[in-house]
Amino acid sequence: MRAPVFAIYAASANLAGGLRRQSKALQAEAVEELASLTDVMSGKISVEKALYPRCDQYTESFPDYSITCGRFLDKPKFNAGNTTFKQGILNGPGECMETCNADEKCRGFEYTRNHIYLHGSCTFFQVVEDADGVCTHLFPFPLLVYVFTKNGMQGECGADMPSLLEKSVEYAQGGEGEGIQNAAGGRQVTKNGCTCKSNCQSDIGTKFRCDTCKTEGGCGTWSLAGRWDYCDYRPATRSDFISQPWDSKMSYFWKNVVKNTTKYPKYPLLENLLGSVVTVFDNYMPEMPAGREKMIHSVGSVCQFELDVSSRSPYTGLLGAGKQRGLIRLGSAVDPGDTGITPGIGIKFPRSGVPDGDFVLLHTLDPGDQWDFFYKNQSTHTAPTNDFPASLLVRKFKEATDCVFQVGVSDLARYSQSGREHSPRFPFKIMAAANPRLKTGAGELSLEGIHKEIDAFPVGTVLYSLWACGKPSGDEMDPNGEGGVSSCGDAFKLGDIRTTSQCTTSWYGDASLHFRHQRIEEDWKLEPSFMRQGAYDVDKVCLKKIDGVPPPPCGAEGMLNSDA
Repeated sequence: MRAPVFAIYAASANLAGGLRRQSKALQAEAVEELASLTDVMSGKISVEKALYPRCDQYTESFPDYSITCGRFLDKPKFNAGNTTFKQGILNGPGECMETCNADEKCRGFEYTRNHIYLHGSCTFFQVVEDADGVCTHLFPFPLLVYVFTKNGMQGECGADMPSLLEKSVEYAQGGEGEGIQNAAGGRQVTKNGCTCKSNCQSDIGTKFRCDTCKTEGGCGTWSLAGRWDYCDYRPATRSDFISQPWDSKMSYFWKNVVKNTTKYPKYPLLENLLGSVVTVFDNYMPEMPAGREKMIHSVGSVCQFELDVSSRSPYTGLLGAGKQRGLIRLGSAVDPGDTGITPGIGIKFPRSGVPDGDFVLLHTLDPGDQWDFFYKNQSTHTAPTNDFPASLLVRKFKEATDCVFQVGVSDLARYSQSGREHSPRFPFKIMAAANPRLKTGAGELSLEGIHKEIDAFPVGTVLYSLWACGKPSGDEMDPNGEGGVSSCGDAFKLGDIRTTSQCTTSWYGDASLHFRHQRIEEDWKLEPSFMRQGAYDVDKVCLKKIDGVPPPPCGAEGMLNSDA
């Protein structure tokens, strides 16, 4: 019961946080739902009744539609036609019904509600000649999701092929199958050298902290549910890819980026709160594990760029003098809804014969309040916060690092793009100062509108100036500042991030491309003075007592039980 209880807790917190942003009518509805969730904790009603208190009401209110509650459209199992997506639905499913009723080709729609902002979104599907009945699938985490189908058009789901989710459940239950292929084509292996026959995912046996998989043959640890082991994402498991030259890797990435420029259809934050955050830090593979979704930054635009680092640079590796080439991904951390975006950046430098140099930058974990992506600076350090809903992410990321508001940069200084190894010299933090001439939000104030503006930037556009901050600036409680680089101690301009391609939304960029996060503890180990200098103290900025030692790696702490 641990997983459902956590789900109810998270849903309750999200509903409470969303009240601040809604009309009185929607606030009253949310309070009613919150009360239902509270009743679950006391055992008065079932989980299903609490999560879908409006299922019966919708059935009565929309008699022209057949309604399925708590299940997603299973588009791989039936022909849904050309689906269209609409977000920012503030008036409930009736708003989507009006759109569907006005289109004779519309067969129905999937309606989901965002727990944090309490706005919704709809995916419309079409009437298709000789199509199967509408198919849906259960997702192993509770969401406010409903499928509305016009009466007389439901049919029966007769597809023989199981959905990807059903297939993964079959594997998780110990079903036999061929070894799972990891991202770039290799077979996924475990820390004890076993071959996975299921996708890697976290479960209650590791408190949803570590990825494990079901293993082939007699390999792995025995349990009632089948043999299992911890998934291995270390560089040695994908030496065939990592050993390639940097430009071959770049060609591989870009070919996949432009192959399909469709953006990911949703921000699946809540349903992925039980996923492993440790994997974000420990995965050295080029892509995310099969079946995994981006918990945050789910939609982004990807661009190729070059960074001509100044010849006066005191740093090494990718931060040393010379021209570096990489990929930058620009995306909102969370679903903007109707309030605005939360800009964030992922940067990847492919390197020859060694793992890529990845790092991420953010301004804040708090929800956005405007639509200009380049309104504020980005940094590898963010301001500490325990405010909701950022507190959900803070609590989750503590499973991987003791200071969730900072990421390390020392790995960037360890290897050059050529693969040459250095004794790393690296800064306290890295800051990206936005080009003041760039703005978004002049057109449609939506996620689609913002990315259309970014994707229209001409090749050669300077997106950001990259600065290395050699030491803390004051107490660093506001590590980004409001403008310029005043919050960058001992500031040194590395160079400008200048695009060498058109930027583009990308299914691969959203669904697969991985940007590894480095633990800040690795920087502290190499440079202990970065923990405390002058007015700066990590205990204060990390909101906890810090000893510099990160949480134990997966596999070192042991399983809680043998029934994973």
